[in-house]
Amino acid sequence: MKLFSIATWLTVLRHFARVISNDKAKRMTDVSDDMKTLAEKYAELGTINKAAAAMGLNYSTARKRLKRMGVELNDRSWRSDVDILTGEECRRKRRELNLSQDDLMQLSGTTVATISLFENGRRRPQQTTQKKLAQALGLIEKDPS
Repeated sequence: MKLFSIATWLTVLRHFARVISNDKAKRMTDVSDDMKTLAEKYAELGTINKAAAAMGLNYSTARKRLKRMGVELNDRSWRSDVDILTGEECRRKRRELNLSQDDLMQLSGTTVATISLFENGRRRPQQTTQKKLAQALGLIEKDPS
């Protein structure tokens, strides 16, 4: 077995450090090119969802990258500002009907966690979920489908 001197090992380590450093620099330029492309797609398509889909990213990753680049995000998001139902209304009506959260879950097709977090003001479900809850509670008519 041949033993190498410390100087030889240091030379090998320096070489690998240079290779790793160059590889990391290349990846960083690839990411910045991707980020520029993402910003261009966002400007072209108008929404984070569409730009993310075009780039093969999920919504939160695309949003974080756009914010990191300082891109001004528009107010058009996937959520509407109009609530069909508030958490307080949901709880009040559910108790008025003498339903448990489990009962409401079965009637609406949502989860108990969604109902609980909504009623406690910790989450704001999407409009489709709010609509399911309101229909299950008899606050709005069910769609004739």
